[in-house]
Amino acid sequence: MDYVSAPDLTSDVNVPSKVKVGRKCLIKVTVKNVDNEDADQFTVALYIDGKYIDSKSINQLIAGESGLVTFELVHMINSLS
Repeated sequence: MDYVSAPDLTSDVNVPSKVKVGRKCLIKVTVKNVDNEDADQFTVALYIDGKYIDSKSINQLIAGESGLVTFELVHMINSLS
């Protein structure tokens, strides 16, 4: 069995404290590679209350660097129920 290591990544999610119905909402995710190795392509997925909403790919993240992923949503009443 071959052992495959993956770089350590951390994330910080910035979500508005209030969102008006029908208005655009930006959810920003900063992903940081805290390892000594570069991270090849990976996916950042957004879930709200356990429901899959969207995903974005990052092609590469150099060791020690950060990348920003932005999800744009329009909040509708009961749209996530």
